[in-house]
Amino acid sequence: MVNDELVRVVSQIAEGLDLPVVLDRLIAAARETTGAAYAAMGVLGPDGLHEEFRHVGLSAEQVARMGSLPRGHGVLGLITRERTAVVTDDISAHPVSVGFPAGHPPMTTFLGVPLRIRGTVFGNLYLTDKEGGFTDEDQQTVEALAAAASVAVDNARLYRAARQREEWAEAAGAVTSALLRGLDEEDALEAVARHAREVSGADAAVVALPGMAGEPVVEVVDGDVGGHDMVGLGLASVRALGDTLSCPLADGDGEPGVLVLVRADGSGRFGPDDVAGAEGFAAQASLSLRLAAERRRGEGRVLLDERARIARDLHDLAVQQLFAVGIELGRLKERDDLAEPVVAHVDSALDGLDTAVDHIRATLRPLRPAPRPATPSEQVARTVREASVTLGFTPSLVDTTDAAEAATWDANLVHDLLAALGEALANVSRHAAASSVHVRLSSHDGRLHLVVEDDGRGVPARPARSSGLSNMRARAVLHGGTCSVSPGQDAGTRVEWVVPLR
Repeated sequence: MVNDELVRVVSQIAEGLDLPVVLDRLIAAARETTGAAYAAMGVLGPDGLHEEFRHVGLSAEQVARMGSLPRGHGVLGLITRERTAVVTDDISAHPVSVGFPAGHPPMTTFLGVPLRIRGTVFGNLYLTDKEGGFTDEDQQTVEALAAAASVAVDNARLYRAARQREEWAEAAGAVTSALLRGLDEEDALEAVARHAREVSGADAAVVALPGMAGEPVVEVVDGDVGGHDMVGLGLASVRALGDTLSCPLADGDGEPGVLVLVRADGSGRFGPDDVAGAEGFAAQASLSLRLAAERRRGEGRVLLDERARIARDLHDLAVQQLFAVGIELGRLKERDDLAEPVVAHVDSALDGLDTAVDHIRATLRPLRPAPRPATPSEQVARTVREASVTLGFTPSLVDTTDAAEAATWDANLVHDLLAALGEALANVSRHAAASSVHVRLSSHDGRLHLVVEDDGRGVPARPARSSGLSNMRARAVLHGGTCSVSPGQDAGTRVEWVVPLR
């Protein structure tokens, strides 16, 4: 190839900074300039084998018959070890050949050239089946092409690494912003997994937190690897699914968890840039989770401080008035007669008592909750309607409770009923992928029955830890009741919350 032609080809290769495009152009140019039937490039991983194999000339049917693509053994591995070109008229007859796997198309003539970037072998160019065999000129041309194109490949690699660092930073910022807006921890962990999978190009990302035995167990999954249900799996089982990258990830309470990225076999391997980016992202996410938890605890401390202030106000204003009344009544007891002065003292004491009550009411009035809807049924209906925002549809509601009876329910019971209903609907939105939800509220046999049933994924074989379900059960137990989760009648999940009516 003359110099002008080489410059033209390299210029075409260098157009753009997308690494896969640059590599494909280099492979195609090598095939075109030598007249080979097939051309390929094996991008080398840390183990010296192919972590990526790109090819030109093979049909989809040929690739399907081959099954797994070459990993870099035999003659291909010789190029990596010796870091030099290999030319042969019959690759199968070469002393280090390991033969072709079943389904591989027959190939004879072969030319392989290492691709160096900054003195390090990045990958190898493979060309096969040129009629009449490859010449010394072909070897020189491909070596010159590889050397000239290495700058374009290096630029594309650097651009991809820089862009990926930027994407990791953007993902960390998105998680932090969501937490500052009040996103709860369960949703935050789901966001962490989703962003990590998208930026890394992994097939799946999981978050594992300490289980009952103290070992990390998968609780959050984004993506899929071979259709496996990964919720409830231990780390060893996850790592058996393909190439994995694990990073420490602490939740808001400082519990030591793990963020694991998974690529199925044949989907490529994680490199140093992936490790650095994922570890930085996980560290930033852990910090954001802890800061958000501290902020929530700080808000709780503010509330406690406010209650302490109220207590001081009650002491300084109302209690002192009541104490004064007590003194007046004490003096009254010391008198031996019930003359007019006694009546006057009693009247004064009563006035003081009224004043004390007024102070108490004035102090407590700002703490009173906003008025609720007139009946529990209206509050249940409102909660069901509000769930349509996250579900994408409005659940059906059947309420057969008696309005007069409901008016006698304890306010704390109504509060916990609404909280349990909200938790159940939120769980459907987060986990079920349901297309319909049915809510039924009834009271019979002296008990209040709440049933939430969906047609979604159903109860997993190994349910993950759920703070929402734990809260629902705790609210039921508080009133002497129960909360159960079971498969739905036809599909999905059924949650039943039952408490006695006192």
